[in-house]
Amino acid sequence: MSSVWLRIKKLSYKLGEFVEGVSRDSRRANMLTAIFVALAIITCVLIRIAPYPLNDFEFFEFDSYIEYWQAKYVYEKGPMAWYTLTRSNPDTHIFWYPWGRDFTLTSYPFFPLWIGTTYHLVKYTGLSLEQWAALQPILFAIVATVVAYFAAREVFNSRTAGIAASFFFAILPAAIERTVIGYVEKEGAASVFVFLFIYFYAKSIKAISSTSRVCLKYIVPASLSLALIGWLWGGYVFILGTVVVFALLSPIILGESYSRELALTNLLVVLLAIVFEAPSPANLHTLGLYPLSLKSIALILLVASVMPLGYYYLSRGYRSIGLKKPLLNRGLYTVILVLILIVGALLTYTGMLPIGGRLAWALGLRVVQVTPLVESIAEHQPALASTGTFINMLNNWGVIRSYDLPQPLSSQQSYLAIIPILVIPSALFLAIIGLIVMVIEAWPQQIRRRGRGGRLEVVFKAEPEELYVGIAFAIAFYSYLNAVYMIGAASYFGIFPIAVATARILEKYVYPFIKSRISSTKTARVPSRSPGWSRLLAVVFILAVVLNSAWFAYSEYRLNSNIVYTLRAGVSDLSFYSDSWRKTVETLRKDVPPGSLVISWWDYGYGISVAGGRISAADGSTINETQIGIIGLILTSSSTENAAKLAKLLSAKPNETYIMVIDGVIVSESNETVYIVPLFLGRGLPGLVDWPKSVWMIRIGNGQVPYLRSLGLNISYVDTEKFFRVYNLFEGGVIAPKLDDYNATPIIYKIIVDATLYWAESMGKKGQFVWFTGSEQLLSFDVAENIRTQLKLNISLQVTPTDTIWLSERPFKNDSYLAPYRVIMEPFIDPKTGEPLKTSFTLSGRAYSGVVYSVVVIYQLVNIPESQ
Repeated sequence: MSSVWLRIKKLSYKLGEFVEGVSRDSRRANMLTAIFVALAIITCVLIRIAPYPLNDFEFFEFDSYIEYWQAKYVYEKGPMAWYTLTRSNPDTHIFWYPWGRDFTLTSYPFFPLWIGTTYHLVKYTGLSLEQWAALQPILFAIVATVVAYFAAREVFNSRTAGIAASFFFAILPAAIERTVIGYVEKEGAASVFVFLFIYFYAKSIKAISSTSRVCLKYIVPASLSLALIGWLWGGYVFILGTVVVFALLSPIILGESYSRELALTNLLVVLLAIVFEAPSPANLHTLGLYPLSLKSIALILLVASVMPLGYYYLSRGYRSIGLKKPLLNRGLYTVILVLILIVGALLTYTGMLPIGGRLAWALGLRVVQVTPLVESIAEHQPALASTGTFINMLNNWGVIRSYDLPQPLSSQQSYLAIIPILVIPSALFLAIIGLIVMVIEAWPQQIRRRGRGGRLEVVFKAEPEELYVGIAFAIAFYSYLNAVYMIGAASYFGIFPIAVATARILEKYVYPFIKSRISSTKTARVPSRSPGWSRLLAVVFILAVVLNSAWFAYSEYRLNSNIVYTLRAGVSDLSFYSDSWRKTVETLRKDVPPGSLVISWWDYGYGISVAGGRISAADGSTINETQIGIIGLILTSSSTENAAKLAKLLSAKPNETYIMVIDGVIVSESNETVYIVPLFLGRGLPGLVDWPKSVWMIRIGNGQVPYLRSLGLNISYVDTEKFFRVYNLFEGGVIAPKLDDYNATPIIYKIIVDATLYWAESMGKKGQFVWFTGSEQLLSFDVAENIRTQLKLNISLQVTPTDTIWLSERPFKNDSYLAPYRVIMEPFIDPKTGEPLKTSFTLSGRAYSGVVYSVVVIYQLVNIPESQ
């Protein structure tokens, strides 16, 4: 034991000598900093490139296709061609048929311009444009890791903080999510410009204290960096808003240290960031400047930015405008801000001050009614919506979780366990500590000193740049808790409180502790003053943070190493391969005639138009809820005739229009019979892809019925009472259509039955789709009301299955409107073993086993009625 303790003391001595040497030698400090940042870069790349062995250069999901398509357009036609991508350009008419899409108002120019232009320089390496696009998240993450160092160092005047910021950006799951290889997404790339903005903004604020004047040489690049966020990402408006909030609160918080120069700096940053946004028409449109609106967000932000300047002149600078006494003080100014906030909330609630549903939900304004489309998107849900999402939130912020995925597949659930003690050394806990540190360091500190005549004066000392970062993180994290799509902004700002907490603990407690050990060793005696328990506890805490961080960094690497991207997984979220999407793309490009319209749920539009080269009814964005609602009504129509009539609203033509549905089933072959069993994964409805999404198809479709009726169209609501039942198959039951009654069942469900039976016929076998029947009873009022409240569905009956039935008759055989064109069924394959994904389970007392298949159905609309 004594030998171990001696080794620890020797290590402590050497470490102390090293720290002491570095602190005295700037060259060694620079070299050590460069080494640490390089290690952070290597860690960043290793984690983010981990999916490559399983996914190659595949895109992560459908959204990447649209960035690639625009980049290809720029590469082939030149940078300015991006600004021609309006509805008047026929090239855009493969999206949102028959209207086309105006990309200049619904997308952002930076990524397409960057990828398409720079590819001219790298094409000689042998990389394809698609591969170059897939690499962008890695490249931007590398740059962001470096810039994070400089930004944190500038804000906190600490190399240690800079190094901590680099490392935590490299390993924090919340920052990694959108920056893995193949995730060609705007928000991940925006991190570079978020950090650049913070760097230059901090410099512009610091310049005030050193020069006592506004410094344009830092304000201009800060504003440009902020605008560049807007050339990439709609979150620009949110980040612009954090500057305005900081400007409004500064007079209250900074007190006597608040200056006219700070007010002017904030006003100029906001004004120039709006001016520099001109090359991104989409955000000008969002800001209400194109076309100009008196209720525009830009005007509100500018007026709000002028208010602190007005406060200065009406309070401290009153003499410069000819006033004899101040008209404002901090208390009155605070009251005015509170009143404005209350009035704004009331105007928003009454609809007089319009605010987008996404932004309203991110701000926690759930009283603002949003459309079913906004509500349907998983990213718009709160991070605290359920126990599972709460645990995922903790994991995204560095809290280690254990998980298990039990078999059989039909009852697959994630068991998530959080060990409470592990919250303490997590990044989330560090962020909370860092926020407290920033408030303490930035808050005006009343320091009494002797002035002239022996009077006691109060001197205020504040660090506004720290205050800004703290406010921005608090707002971003609050927004993230309300809507998980804010995870990027929360993580980028969250790097800073994590970094300052780490730096201050190291600088105040750990470094002195190490130096005290070397001092003790040199004097060969116990020092007269003990380093104290606080320093020892700080050392233990930092060691725990290091171990915890190393573990969740490894966990992220391991997780990414096993992830199978959506498109490789047959458009599912299973971590298994399926060739179904690849074969679908081949079918669309090679077999489906050019100029054909493909009607599918909006999620797959980018893949249909970009990868498949065919026209989509909805391209993968959410810019036209009416059209998405029409698609929902088509897919959930009670008959193919009604579906064909609704397709006329999309200018569909017979034999040139195709309906595509995607899902998954279990296939069990026995001699000449093929049994097809639906998947039950505990998602409310059976199915893997479109069946679970059908709830939203119904709700979004029904939401558009009043508008369509106002146009004189005879459109009916989808009545879920007619076909949905609660089947008591598992604990809690399963909501499912009454498949044993084809007449009452919407086509979204029947088309999977028909397609799988058709597939079995094409192989010369008899197909039987397994379903259940039994007696019907009324649901209890509480259960029915809960379904109505949670899912907005009307269901009054439940079925207790007493028998298994086999559906062998195809619902659409010899149908007058819909005919099979191609049914693509591919098994899921374990990428590590190459074996098909098998499962076995028991339903209604009968044992089943088989292989899980991905199903993509492409049916042709062969007839469209003349009358609506």
